Amino acid sequence: MIETESLILDKAKFSDWKEMYCNVWSQPESAKYMAWNLTTSEENAKIRILKTIAFQKEHDTYLVYEKSSGKAIGFAGVEKIEPYIYQETGICLGPDYVGKGFGKQILQEFQSGSHGNAPPGKPLSD
Repeated sequence: MIETESLILDKAKFSDWKEMYCNVWSQPESAKYMAWNLTTSEENAKIRILKTIAFQKEHDTYLVYEKSSGKAIGFAGVEKIEPYIYQETGICLGPDYVGKGFGKQILQEFQSGSHGNAPPGKPLSD
């Protein structure tokens, strides 16, 4: 788990399917610049969350939860490209959660390395 001022980044749970469907996966604004297609039904959202859970077991990717509401509002990830060198692999927030500084908080946390992907005191490389 990763915590910022306003967010919690954590691995997905099956119960997150509905919030991810409503807040992100069914929103054209969320998919506009991403390499995935909209999820168009609740049944497909349930399948998608299972795929997300499986993917997250092998990757440094997380769902993004708003602390104040506990709602799943997006996803974010990083990947190691060399020892102590990481790159973000994408940040996607539902349209109702854009423009609130949440993306900046996520990037700052990834940059700090305090979530365990870099040694203490050594930030992630840009």
